[in-house]
Amino acid sequence: DDDDDDDDDDDEDDSASASVDGLKAEISKHKASLEKLKREQPEFYAFMKENDPSLLDFAEGGASESESDEEEEGGPAVGSDDDEEAGDSEDEEAPAAKKTGRVITMLMVRQWTKGLADPSNGKSHHTLRAVVMAYSAATSFGDEEDEDAPKRSKRYRIESGKVFNAVLNCALRHVPTFLDRVCAVKPAKPGRGAPLPSTSKGYTPIKGMIKSFLESTLHLVEKISSEETDIFMLNSMTHMCSYFACFPKLNRALLKLMLHRWSHAAESVRVAAFLVIRMSAIVSPYPFIDLALKGIYLTFIRNCKFPTPVVRPTLTFMLNAVVELYRLDEVAAYQHAFVYIRQLAIHLRNAIVAKKKDSYLAVYNWQFLYALRVWAKLLAVVMKDDGGSASGLKPLIYPLVQVTMGAIRLIPTPRYFAYRFHCVRLLAVLAEGTGVYIPLTHELLDIFENSELKKKPKPVTGKPLVLQNLLKVPKSQLNSPQFQDAAAAEATSLALRAYTGLAYSIGFPECVFPEIVRIRKFLKECKSVSVSKRLKPVLEKLEENSAFIQRNRANGGFSPKDHAAVTAWEETLKAAGQSPLARYYRVLEASEENRKRMQEATQVVEGEDYRKRSRAQDDSDDDSDGGSATKKKGKKKHAKKEVETPAAAEAMDEDEEEDTVRDFMLDDFAWDSD
Repeated sequence: DDDDDDDDDDDEDDSASASVDGLKAEISKHKASLEKLKREQPEFYAFMKENDPSLLDFAEGGASESESDEEEEGGPAVGSDDDEEAGDSEDEEAPAAKKTGRVITMLMVRQWTKGLADPSNGKSHHTLRAVVMAYSAATSFGDEEDEDAPKRSKRYRIESGKVFNAVLNCALRHVPTFLDRVCAVKPAKPGRGAPLPSTSKGYTPIKGMIKSFLESTLHLVEKISSEETDIFMLNSMTHMCSYFACFPKLNRALLKLMLHRWSHAAESVRVAAFLVIRMSAIVSPYPFIDLALKGIYLTFIRNCKFPTPVVRPTLTFMLNAVVELYRLDEVAAYQHAFVYIRQLAIHLRNAIVAKKKDSYLAVYNWQFLYALRVWAKLLAVVMKDDGGSASGLKPLIYPLVQVTMGAIRLIPTPRYFAYRFHCVRLLAVLAEGTGVYIPLTHELLDIFENSELKKKPKPVTGKPLVLQNLLKVPKSQLNSPQFQDAAAAEATSLALRAYTGLAYSIGFPECVFPEIVRIRKFLKECKSVSVSKRLKPVLEKLEENSAFIQRNRANGGFSPKDHAAVTAWEETLKAAGQSPLARYYRVLEASEENRKRMQEATQVVEGEDYRKRSRAQDDSDDDSDGGSATKKKGKKKHAKKEVETPAAAEAMDEDEEEDTVRDFMLDDFAWDSD
């Protein structure tokens, strides 16, 4: 039996040696064919050597494929010190390594980093391929149990957190720099986009590796939960936007992911995500700018449903970000603004025609209000930077003002004075930025002529009302000292802001004369001491500033039709800064800012508690509506006095929840940008 076993072993050795001899013969034959190709077709051989030298490397040396790959990829040679340090443990794990991939070591990462940083390295493409595969293994770490995770290469595996961090650092810091060097990316030009890396000669051989690298990056960002890591990744992705632009599908996936980060993450992450969105909009060719503008606007509107005091600073940042992105391309901005302002006008028209609760709610909500703020801020900023008439967005001012004025006059009851103040404030921003005269004081003086501010208030205890946090005032607060004081303060502050914009106008006395008459009449009829106390200084400053303008223009020496002389006179007077009204408003504004800061410091309100408190307040309003028949009769008498109140508005006051808003019908904005 032992002899038979020996014979079998000899047969196996003979067969193995025969297979080795056959393999050597194949190698020799392949070498001969390559030499023949080099002699007969030198141009094709040079092309192969330039684009895929790995096929020609087969003929060089007698080492096996696995050994040559290990040397090219920076791995340790057989019998090196690194293998000796590993010891017998690697031999024990050899079967598992064959199944799951080769273990990455710190020595390999260091050699990869050195290879990417050396421009003269002839095997840099091989190094890039190894780094991309290792990076793919790092980004898919932990996806073994996730069936939905994309299937990635198992050539490498990571078993150490230190190696994981080293691979990410090598890939994110050195691969973009290497790609910029190989693809010769040119600087981006805002508004038009720069030539993409795909136009470079060095792009085609590494296109697959670039795509794999970008896919791995997106997959990693989706899994990140740490704020610091998220910021590091997003800052790195800012330099990859030109490569994402070469792959439209990946570019859209990047935009979707960044919009989610911009609207849901921490403040620092939001800033980094917006920088990625902005850079993508700059370097990507048309029509990506349309997708970015539409996406960021609708994402912002979705987040404006409940602007509590806690989230309001975040919404302010998001609004400024939307405006900043729209400033990149005025042509695209005009198209989007035209469509969305038109949609706002349609909502307003439906509310005016239908006169139903649902149609009113489509206008009187935070999302509608913030949509108006976006376009008012955009027009104000662009017109101010472009010098007024030079901007292509100027034709949008009139429709925006008309929509805002229509929203103010839709329900002119005291409960919606807070909404009116919001609208007047955004129109004031628009007037200051564009230099266009918008008659705002009429809407403010109508508030003083309302019966709720004329009559003596009822003694009601409670905290001061903050109208900036409300869309409408609770019924229990009407005719209270808190409501009268808050309404008078907001109205006088906004009126002074509007008047101050005309403080150095040569026609100021004629502009404010009707308002002076109305204020005098109101002060004679007003029985509220707090309201009269706030309005008297306004009347005094208006009269004083009128006299100031009349004295200075009497010595002008030019006629009213000389526009150049009038403009020069106004600029000279404004540079002196001696207007009594302007100086009074600056002092009043500073004191008001201090008061608001103190109020915000003492106000500890969380978003959910704020909503619960609002709903509880409205429930009490509803309970008060279901009182005795005597109360109902009193309401009917009051309805006769308030002739200007629509019937549907009365129905809203009876059963509408406090600050309840409906979805802003974002589907209406889902227009096809293509």
